[in-house]
Amino acid sequence: MRMSQAGWNNVIIFAMLAMILLFNFSSNKLISNSEDDDALRALLPEGIPIMTLQYGSAKLERIGRGWRATQLPELDELAMENLIDHWQQVIIQPTDHTLTSSPLPVVVWLAGESNGRVIQLFNQEQHLYLTYQQATYQVMNLHYADLVPTGVE
Repeated sequence: MRMSQAGWNNVIIFAMLAMILLFNFSSNKLISNSEDDDALRALLPEGIPIMTLQYGSAKLERIGRGWRATQLPELDELAMENLIDHWQQVIIQPTDHTLTSSPLPVVVWLAGESNGRVIQLFNQEQHLYLTYQQATYQVMNLHYADLVPTGVE
């Protein structure tokens, strides 16, 4: 195949345009199929450790490899680790359920983030709901007692 330099430049330009169009259309299909609005998902990102859980004035914070509870005297080391593990395993699903109970605000501080994530928990009708970033979710795999230590109201 013998072409001039200008001919090869035109072939490359049209090939690049075709690839751009192909990637643009295929990425729209991939994104719309992978992000279903009603899909189950994790509340917190995987692999990022929790540094502090704050329930009003009660606090659970990481100190080295262990945990320290402030205004939560009933918690031993194992109970604190279980509480943190439960928070990191929360699976949520979007819902439009009307929340009528009063919320329990919880601030979750993650490693590497300068602001805490404010989450409001609602224990209602044998189910656990939460609001986060102006959206309402149902917690699918845990109960209120799994995420809130005894003595916190």
